[in-house]
Amino acid sequence: MDFLSSYKQRHLMIRRTLAVILTVAVGFQLNLAALAVGRGRVVEMARAEGPADTTAPTVSVTAPANGETLSGAASMSANATDDVGVASVQFKLNGANLSDPLTTQPYTYSWDTATVSNGTYTLTATAMDAAGNAATSDPVAVTVNNQPPDVTPPT
Repeated sequence: MDFLSSYKQRHLMIRRTLAVILTVAVGFQLNLAALAVGRGRVVEMARAEGPADTTAPTVSVTAPANGETLSGAASMSANATDDVGVASVQFKLNGANLSDPLTTQPYTYSWDTATVSNGTYTLTATAMDAAGNAATSDPVAVTVNNQPPDVTPPT
């Protein structure tokens, strides 16, 4: 095989490889190197970076409902979407983290309401994408009303 044929084959292989990478990475931030090969070695390298993800996810608490009274184990759930992908959703109680970040759907959490005093609380969910963009849901007001256990002996 002569040098020109060898060069053309390597150049074609590089172009095909970059085309495959670009096809797979559509919609994601790209950080690729385009290479030019001459006489069997790299003679030129150029970096190409796609647009950064600046769009925050959207998130909403789907349970419990606003104004609901809770006791015992309360089921919490949220919906979250993003133009690239949601990395995590975290439930918050009065602005403080209630759950660990949840990284897979469905975004659900069982909250033991006995860990707080009876009263009114605000629940939110915060969604984050891989680029660090975050959004917090509209607040949901709930009332915790855990009745003390009945310790009166039967008569």
